[in-house]
Amino acid sequence: KQSVDSTIVSSVVDSNISERTLVHDSNFPLSTQPLLERLRTHYRSMCHTRLIGELHARGEPALHPLRININDPPTFPATFKSMQSGNQILLASVLEFGNVVFPEFMKLEEQGKWSVVTKFFYRFRTFEGCYRATQIFPKHLIRFLPNFTTYLSPGAYASFYDGFPKTADVEGATRYIKDSNFQVKEIAGARKLIARLKPHNEEFLAVIGLMFWTVDGINVSQAISTIAEQYTKQILN
Repeated sequence: KQSVDSTIVSSVVDSNISERTLVHDSNFPLSTQPLLERLRTHYRSMCHTRLIGELHARGEPALHPLRININDPPTFPATFKSMQSGNQILLASVLEFGNVVFPEFMKLEEQGKWSVVTKFFYRFRTFEGCYRATQIFPKHLIRFLPNFTTYLSPGAYASFYDGFPKTADVEGATRYIKDSNFQVKEIAGARKLIARLKPHNEEFLAVIGLMFWTVDGINVSQAISTIAEQYTKQILN
């Protein structure tokens, strides 16, 4: 069986949100800032893009601009539809993040870019989702943010497939997601670990930088492996 994540990512590709369409289109010139500052600046930009995009995709009455704040974002129970659109936005944002933070990434051929980004996608979303949930929901250890404005928890499973056709096996699908990679025990364990370690923002940024260039287990060129090794050494030093 494909996981829910794999289904959603496949739908992203099938809907023409591919590496070919997600080319560099940044208003930011390639920066001479130190790497940590580039990570900080463009992670924040990525968060803002995701916040605006996810709120727009909900199709609900617009929030007052004062409520559109990445430091205090509104949050909603996740649904399959919200995760599908949220993952499209995240994949596009991650490609742009790579382009502006790592100049070498922008010059890679398309297949290499897509391999790096899709591998990063799963690791980043799980790590960031638990890290942010620890800040936003400190007393709810079984909540996890799969996208910037939505959370998953056992209480959200019942409405996860809202809007599906009546002929769909919603009951079976709901049972499947409960047994999938969104298991409460794993989320609670990750949340407790992050709460115990209490990583500073700079440490969080360093981890996502390392995650971006962790290419073990995927088929990439020697050039990408060399770039990954160089950035890993730079971040760790």
